[in-house]
Amino acid sequence: RVIAVTLQFSKMIANTAVNITAENERDVSKKALLAREFADVAPKLGPTFVKLGQTLASRPDIIGVAAASTLETLQDAAPPFDAKEAAKVIRDELGSADDQTIRESDALPAGLFTETHLPRTPIAAASFGQVYRLHRASDGVALAVKVQRPGALRRVALDVVLLRKSLRVVSKAAGTSTDFSYLADEVGRALYGELDYIAEAANSEKFAALHASCVPRPCVPAVVRDGYTTTRILTTRWVNGASPKELLATARDSGSDKARRDALQLVDLGVACSLAQLLDTKYMHGDPHSGNLLLAPAGANDQSAFAGMEHEANVVDEPRLVYLDFGSVVEVTPEHASAMLASLVHLHRNDWRAFAMDLGGMGLFKPGTDAEAVADAVAESFGGSSDNNNGEPVSPSFTAIAKGLAKVALKFRFRLPGYYVVVVRSLATLEGVALAADPNFKIVRAAYPRAIAQLLSASAGDPKGRELLE
Repeated sequence: RVIAVTLQFSKMIANTAVNITAENERDVSKKALLAREFADVAPKLGPTFVKLGQTLASRPDIIGVAAASTLETLQDAAPPFDAKEAAKVIRDELGSADDQTIRESDALPAGLFTETHLPRTPIAAASFGQVYRLHRASDGVALAVKVQRPGALRRVALDVVLLRKSLRVVSKAAGTSTDFSYLADEVGRALYGELDYIAEAANSEKFAALHASCVPRPCVPAVVRDGYTTTRILTTRWVNGASPKELLATARDSGSDKARRDALQLVDLGVACSLAQLLDTKYMHGDPHSGNLLLAPAGANDQSAFAGMEHEANVVDEPRLVYLDFGSVVEVTPEHASAMLASLVHLHRNDWRAFAMDLGGMGLFKPGTDAEAVADAVAESFGGSSDNNNGEPVSPSFTAIAKGLAKVALKFRFRLPGYYVVVVRSLATLEGVALAADPNFKIVRAAYPRAIAQLLSASAGDPKGRELLE
C-alpha cells in the first residue's frame, strides 16, 4: 500500500509544493490542472484520498477558487464490491453461529430477511459501503441495509498516516508556515465517524428528535435495531422517494411540468429545513449533497417509515424532504447562527459592507484581521452588481457569492468553521437544483422571507434583531 500511494502520489506532492501558494494567473492555472490530476488519481488511491479531495473542494482559502471548483466534480462513489463479500459481512455481524458455517457465500442469515441470498447488485455504492433493498422476514417490510466494505477501517488508518506524512512534505517544500498535515486529521475524523454505523444511527435519531416540531418537518428513515444494526451494518426502513438528480432527469427527458415543480418543491423544502437546522436546532446534517436528499411524495410512505413516527400507521399525506447518511453532523453556536441570519438579510439587501462585518461574527476572521479592509474587498467584489430595468440592484447568484467570498477568504486567510462549509454547500446544492428547473431562481431571495420570520419571532429580546427589521 505504501508503494502504491508513493508511486501515484509523489509527483503530485512535488507539484503541490511548488504551486500551493501560487497567486498569479499562470500559477493559478497550474493549480487547476493539478486539481484535475488529483481528481483522476484519488479514486485509484481509495476513499481516504477521495475524502481529501472533497475536503479541499470546500477549502478555496487554501487551494484557490479554480482548483476547488475542479475538485467539486470528485464524487464519493466507487465500484461496488462483490456481493459474496457483502453477504459474509452480514453473516458475521447479524448471523448466528450456524450462519458462520455457511459455504454458499452469497447466502444471508436465516430468519432475518425474506430473501435467502443477497442480490448481486446493490441499490447504491460508495467508497465505504453499499446499500441493498431487502425485506424483513417477520412482516415483509422493505428495508435499506447498508454494508460496510471489508477492511475499510484498517485501510483508513494506514492511509491517514501516509497522508499526514505526505502533507507535511508539501508544507516544508512550499516554504509555508502552515502545516497542511492537519488536513489529514480532519479527513481522518470524518472518515472514522462514517465507519461507525451505531454512531450514525444515533446521529440520525437525534436529528429527527430535534426537528420533530419544525414546520416543514425534515424526515429521516427509521433505524431498525433489534438484531439488524451493528457497527458495520446499518438497517433502516426503506423510503420511497426521488433524488434531485432523478427529478431533474425526468423533467429534462419528458418535459414534464410536474417533475419541474417537484424539483422546485424539493428546493423550497430544502431551504426551509436548512434554515431550521441553522437557526432553530443548530444541529445540521454534515454532508448535504444531492445524493443525500430525497423528495418523498404525498401518499408514498407510511409514517412508521420515519424516525420519531415509528408507532404511527397513517400514510404521510404531504410531500416530505428526507435526509440520508448521518455519518457527519455539525453543531452551530448561537453567536454564529445569529451572524449567519444577519448575513442573509444583508445579502438580500445588497448591503455588502454590513455583510462583510457579519463574516467576523460568523467566526471567519482570524485574530488581527482588518475588518475595514475586508469590507472594502467585499464591496469591491459585489458592490457593482448590475441594475434591473427598474434601476433596482440585482443580486448575484449564491454560487457567484460563494466564489467571490472564496477569493476574499484566500486573500485574508480566513478560517472556515465546519458549519459555514455545510451551509454554503447546502445552499449551493439547492440553488443548483433550482436553476436547472428555473433559470431565474435565487436562493437568497427564497431564504429571505424565512429569515425575516425568524427575526420577527426572536426580535422581542434581541436588539440586533430589531435593528435588522428597521
